[in-house]
Amino acid sequence: MKKIIITLIIIAAVIGLIAGGAAFYVNSGYHNEFIDNYISNFKDNILNLRLKYELKKSENEENAVVDENSEAESVQTDGGNAQNEEEVKTSSVEQINENELPQVFELTCDPIALKGAANAKYDRYRNGILCVDESSINFFSNKGEKKWSVPIQISNPILKVADPYILLMEQGGNKICVLNNEKIIYEVQTSENILTGNISSDGECVAVTEKKYYKGAVSVYNRSGEEIYSRSFGSEYVIAAAVSSSRKLAVSLLNVTNQPVSKISFLDVSKTEADVEKTYENTIIYDLDFSQRTLYAYADDKMIAFNDSGRELWVNNFEGKTLKRYRKDSGDVRLLLFDNNNNAELAIMNSSGKEKQKISTDIIPDFCDICDGYIIFNNERNLFLTRMNGEYLAKYTPSRDIHMVYFIDSENILIVYNSSMEFLHTKKNNQ
Repeated sequence: MKKIIITLIIIAAVIGLIAGGAAFYVNSGYHNEFIDNYISNFKDNILNLRLKYELKKSENEENAVVDENSEAESVQTDGGNAQNEEEVKTSSVEQINENELPQVFELTCDPIALKGAANAKYDRYRNGILCVDESSINFFSNKGEKKWSVPIQISNPILKVADPYILLMEQGGNKICVLNNEKIIYEVQTSENILTGNISSDGECVAVTEKKYYKGAVSVYNRSGEEIYSRSFGSEYVIAAAVSSSRKLAVSLLNVTNQPVSKISFLDVSKTEADVEKTYENTIIYDLDFSQRTLYAYADDKMIAFNDSGRELWVNNFEGKTLKRYRKDSGDVRLLLFDNNNNAELAIMNSSGKEKQKISTDIIPDFCDICDGYIIFNNERNLFLTRMNGEYLAKYTPSRDIHMVYFIDSENILIVYNSSMEFLHTKKNNQ
């Protein structure tokens, strides 16, 4: 009976999606970080992901008592060695005295006023950070100096970086712009509204767009702005796409007829048919990222890596945990922020899919970032800098609520507030 009800709910969610359910979610005032992270890449299909998330949450709650009893039995059986203390660091941030930490934060420059700062898009770029609002793209040094600014009218911008290239897309609009520093390399006007997209390290980009009578389409553009590949999909929703420097294209597709089923199609831009297709049942793959010749796929219940020919390299199952946020460091090291039964878990994963370190906290952070082996995250209004092994280095408590924090480099960070920005750097604590 439960399966029948779930099936009916999924079908109803799809009907609601077509009728504008995603817009209802955005305007409802209710937000879930995991879903918001998904919306930032693709606003359609949001009800399907919402359904999947709530179903898993409900199942976790139903089994909570059983899990607790099983865990207690496991601890008794294993003599209390259920966790490897060398791999897991449990943080008691309430007991941390910032005056006793080895480093302190201090302002690099005066706060910078920026109307709508919380709605702008940011990303590390070379030795500074990019800030994109609806009227321009700006580049700041790690000291908060504005080095250049290019006027670009893009509402609801999508920002992607593959050094030295910068991709700007207008989500829900038709504009694409690719830059190298402040120089515009090419601009494209799409015929259909853009949902999401990506860029390769060679400056070629892929756009996921709406398509009349279809459930989505993808187009690939070369560095001259010429469309070199286009394909529409009619039986499955297009969720995400990525293109490699060798012109391998990966597309994530979603079918929700009976249950969520994700498929990754690996294509060559010189061909019309897929070279390889990989299918994952009861899973939603919502983001793709090529790094060199490796494709990383992010799903609601796992992370998967493939080579550019479509061969699966490894799978890391989240085992009931909810992925809330992820950030990439150099060397393909990734920081994953999980909600593990209302406890936070920050996991550092290497390019082989192995978790190198875990940091646990009692309060789930609103944001996190990683750079050169350093991690930054919040505990309510307090901001903490740690090493990957969980060693606390510095603490900062601003006078306002933080919207987001980004590493510029390992010694400098950007704090984004509602209508301003602050640039901080760390120094040795002499007290």
